[in-house]
Amino acid sequence: MKRFALALAALVPLAPVAPAPLAAQDCSAQGDLTGQAAARCAEMEWLSADHELNDAWHLAMAAARRLDQLVPPHERPVSEQLRAAQRAWIAFRDRACAAESMLRAGADRPEMKFGCLRRLTRDRITDLYFFAEAN
Repeated sequence: MKRFALALAALVPLAPVAPAPLAAQDCSAQGDLTGQAAARCAEMEWLSADHELNDAWHLAMAAARRLDQLVPPHERPVSEQLRAAQRAWIAFRDRACAAESMLRAGADRPEMKFGCLRRLTRDRITDLYFFAEAN
C-alpha cells in the first residue's frame, strides 16, 4: 500500500504554488515597486478604501432613513435617492477608471486603474461621511 501511495504521488503533478500575498510592509516603499507588485499594492489600497466605503455607506444610509421620516408622502424617500446616487456613482467610478487606465499601456495599466479606484473611492467616503454627519 505504501508503494502504491508513493507511486501515485510521483505521478500527480504538483499544484502550482501561488505567491503569498504582499504584506502591508511590502507596499511601504512604493517607489521601488514595479509591475505586478505595484499593481498588487495599488489593489490592496483600493480594497482597504472600499472596505471603509462600506462603513461610510451604512452610516449615510442610517442617516437617510432617519430623514425619510420627515419627507412628505408624495416625495421620494431620501434613502431611495441616496441609493440611486450611489449606484450612479459606482457606474461613473468604474467607467472613469477604465478610461483613465487606458492612459497607460501594459503592466502599468492595472496600477493606474486601482489608483483611480482608490482616489475616487476616498473622495466618495468623504461625501458619505459628510452626508451622515450633516443631520
